[in-house]
Amino acid sequence: KTFVSGRVFRNAELSVVPRLGPNMLRTIQFNEPKRDGGNDWTFAGDTMTGQKRLDNVHALLKDVIENKVIGDYIETGVWRGGSSVLAKAVLEVLDPNS
Repeated sequence: KTFVSGRVFRNAELSVVPRLGPNMLRTIQFNEPKRDGGNDWTFAGDTMTGQKRLDNVHALLKDVIENKVIGDYIETGVWRGGSSVLAKAVLEVLDPNS
């Protein structure tokens, strides 16, 4: 989760502030509470999904595997695909044959 959210980079991580105009992107100091709720854009990470939602994806996939729910996983509305990267990692660890 720390890799896809950019938290692994600690003090080197930034938050991106989008805006209109010639300089469309501006960076500011990383704000951990905002990242928890998914209220900022990561500079180096792969998802805009906040920590709480990443924890939820992890818990739901764990529940699916424990209850042997058959089916596929799909993520729609992908930015950089970080939630799917996390999902694949969770599946590989909890159910390598999936």
